[in-house]
Amino acid sequence: KESVLFPTMQQPLASDELNHISWQIERRAGTPVFIDIPAAWLKNDALLSDLARYVNFAGIRIPTEPGDEAAIHATSVIETWCWPLQIAYAPTGALSRNAWQKLRQGDLIVLPATISNITTTSTSEAENVLFEFNSSMQSPADIASGMQSLEAKGFRQFGIDSYPDIGFDSVWQILSLRSQPLLP
Repeated sequence: KESVLFPTMQQPLASDELNHISWQIERRAGTPVFIDIPAAWLKNDALLSDLARYVNFAGIRIPTEPGDEAAIHATSVIETWCWPLQIAYAPTGALSRNAWQKLRQGDLIVLPATISNITTTSTSEAENVLFEFNSSMQSPADIASGMQSLEAKGFRQFGIDSYPDIGFDSVWQILSLRSQPLLP
């Protein structure tokens, strides 16, 4: 079994640090924390309850789409301890036709920032989608250019799966609030 960073009897404990880390991110950076939930955890009520009980977070990221029965169940277990809860659905396959209609207000669908996904996602879903760039498959310059292009099309929610090893400055300029124009 893999070890976890929060107290639970369901998995071995590596160290009880996840709550401290999430608290620091939320309080010092002012950023809501989303916990990436592995698919194997979606049906483990005790593990999800322990996570929600012992760790401060604003949302979860789950590898499925809105309406999935395991996701609905897992969400109800977590919401017993953590409310309000935002969900970032990160499906591993293609979205079903009615996935957007099953999305709760305030939740997101995370899609890879591919040409196909960007061109097939309606701008009416701009508030409901987060495009995620793959730093191992795209250069930092291409990621920065893609982010600027998304922003110009009205999509303001985007991110990267990990920091690029080199050349992050071009991406940082797009992500940094200090680089955004000030409103009058």
